[in-house]
This record gives sequence, structure tokens and C-alpha cells, in this order.
Amino acid sequence: VYSQIGLVMLIGLITKHGILIVDFANKLQDAGITSFGALAAATPEILAPIIDAPDWRRPDYQGWIDQARVLAE
Repeated sequence: VYSQIGLVMLIGLITKHGILIVDFANKLQDAGITSFGALAAATPEILAPIIDAPDWRRPDYQGWIDQARVLAE
């Protein structure tokens, strides 16, 4: 029973974070960033605090991440 509860919670967390990524990517697209650029910028921004790895962000996406931060302010 406990493993089933844990599985349901895990599925809920995965869904929640997927929704956060899509929502942030949509906001970036509305601001004029391409689809791929928005997704590439949104994914590290959302996942880095979850996995507790601030250096996980790829340097080739840093320009998109900087644009996202400016647009989010």
C-alpha cells in the first residue's frame, strides 16, 4: 500500500514539474523566443533547483537563460 501511495505521489510531482516547464516556455514564446529556445531556457531553470545542481545549466544555452531572466523581471 505504501509503495502505491509513493508511486501516485511521484506521478503527481512529475506532472507538476512538466506543467511548470511548459508554462514557463509558453511565457518565453510569448516574449518572442523561438520554441526550441524557450524550451532550452525553461528546462534548466525549472529543473536545476529540483535536482539541486546550479552548475547543471549548459553554457551554450546561457544566452537564452539570460534573456528569460530579463523577460521574467
